[in-house]
Amino acid sequence: MTKKTLIVSSYAEPEASRLGRAASERGWQVERADDPSAVSRTRAADALAFYGDTRFVVDLGERLGRRLIEPPLDFLARLPRRFTRRQVEYTTLDRARHRERPLFVKPADCVDKCFDPKVYQPGEESRVEHAVPEETPVLVSEPVRWGDEYRLIVGGGQVLDHSPYYLGGRIARFENGSWWPDGDGVDRMLDFAGELVAELADQLPPVFVLDVGEIEGGGWAVVEVNPLWCSSLYGCDVAEILPHLADCVTTTASRWSLERESPPRAG
Repeated sequence: MTKKTLIVSSYAEPEASRLGRAASERGWQVERADDPSAVSRTRAADALAFYGDTRFVVDLGERLGRRLIEPPLDFLARLPRRFTRRQVEYTTLDRARHRERPLFVKPADCVDKCFDPKVYQPGEESRVEHAVPEETPVLVSEPVRWGDEYRLIVGGGQVLDHSPYYLGGRIARFENGSWWPDGDGVDRMLDFAGELVAELADQLPPVFVLDVGEIEGGGWAVVEVNPLWCSSLYGCDVAEILPHLADCVTTTASRWSLERESPPRAG
């Protein structure tokens, strides 16, 4: 019988607890990464799934001989314009500094969030990000105004689940922590996402998170893409998503696993 283990980080609440309960109900072993003996106990697991802080997941996966599935850093920039509805470029921070118009700039690697993503005025980056290496990969795009925004979980060539996170100019969350139901434009949003997934099926990672938003005056578009194993799940069904966390893990290099330098370890 396959032994399945979910390793979660306490930094990823409330999703960590929600996923932990769902995993226990399925008979999975659940480990907290804060436990020093968790690594040794999971080495014999036939199937591992991770969820938590980006650097934690990548580093722990490497220690256990696992690689994590995620979109390439330039994935958003390679999408057809009809899905981004704006110019998106994959470049370096040094090259982004020399633009002569306002641009939205963000770190391309979700594991290395070394500066705040925002709209920068010409030359402003050089005053703000003194310690960031010039060769840092970034995504640069035209500034746009976003309306409603949704998070979608995509896997196996289909949208597995979705949740709004920004509706009507507000974070789509009640005071009790639960998330709002879908907005009026959800059908158009799902049609847009379904078209993207169907058309680009052979170019998509096996499992990933797709954020979609409505550009004011421009229609639905892709906001960004991220790995499933470190992304907030908002109002999505964690029991439905849990098995796909295991699909994010591989023991061999693939086109969907990135090579990163491991940070120095204490001691």
